[in-house]
Amino acid sequence: MWGNNPDQLPWSFMAKPLNFIHLRVNTLQSVMRPLLENDYAQYWMEQGILCCRYRKGLTIDHSTAVAVARDRFRLQQGRPFAIFCDISGVKGIDINARNYLAGEGSMLINAVAFLVGPPLSHVISAFYIKTNRPPVPTGVFMDKREAMDFLIAIGNHMDEKT
Repeated sequence: MWGNNPDQLPWSFMAKPLNFIHLRVNTLQSVMRPLLENDYAQYWMEQGILCCRYRKGLTIDHSTAVAVARDRFRLQQGRPFAIFCDISGVKGIDINARNYLAGEGSMLINAVAFLVGPPLSHVISAFYIKTNRPPVPTGVFMDKREAMDFLIAIGNHMDEKT
């Protein structure tokens, strides 16, 4: 066993507390390292889920929706994924963008979870789901962990079918 001297411990919190904190921050950043960023969104992988965060203050029109989907398709390389989509900072979305994202723009998606923040993004996503009836399981969440759990559960359910 280790002695009472903190310098003899294999992981000495007392001797180097800042190194531990620095290690934790670097580990968290490596999980969230963007795979791609464009003018509209940032993409990264987390727990086998393709994640997307739209830029704050963005209003999504048809050309924005096409650009975001095109970059997602490029990242997916023909493989379907569950998608976590943080729209908490989005100001609005026009009808052409909604129609595109509910149709052609939803290719290669197994399920999608929208993370919403203020009431406006919640209204936007609820309206999208009600009017466009996405072809894949879709959920709206105010908590990221709940959104990710939803996608993981959908993925596990899909694995059981195959």
